[in-house]
Amino acid sequence: MKFRILVSCLLAITVSQHAIASECTSDDEQQKYVTNFVESFRSYASNIKAVEAKVRKNLSEKADDYAKNGLITKEQARNLFVNTLKDPTFNDFDKDKGVIHSEFMIKVALFEVEKSKPKEACIIAKEAFSLFEDIHNINLKQYKLLDERLENKKI
Repeated sequence: MKFRILVSCLLAITVSQHAIASECTSDDEQQKYVTNFVESFRSYASNIKAVEAKVRKNLSEKADDYAKNGLITKEQARNLFVNTLKDPTFNDFDKDKGVIHSEFMIKVALFEVEKSKPKEACIIAKEAFSLFEDIHNINLKQYKLLDERLENKKI
């Protein structure tokens, strides 16, 4: 249940291009992104990785609990995870992440080019953050798929 609440909350976060541009109107806001992009991004990425690590841990603990209570064997749990990794839906998520990751890398490169133009750099930095969050949301969808398979014990 906690897993589903966490996923629902995180999937509800969205950022529109208009909102990004409107947040980059003040000189202070623009300069903040130009000077702190790398540090801010590292912190943001660290927080996201911590959330995903917790989700993975909860999923692993759930599989262990199911095995401990005789609902599924450890072998069945392993097969479930391996088969889910081969699932077309799971792989489609990976393809989507690949496209978004490419866009993200382009934004990071553009940020370096546009650093001398604070407004443009601010917008690009916020777009990069948004793309990284999109990747995170896809990761959560993949974890949710694994969780659903475990709940239904689809081996």
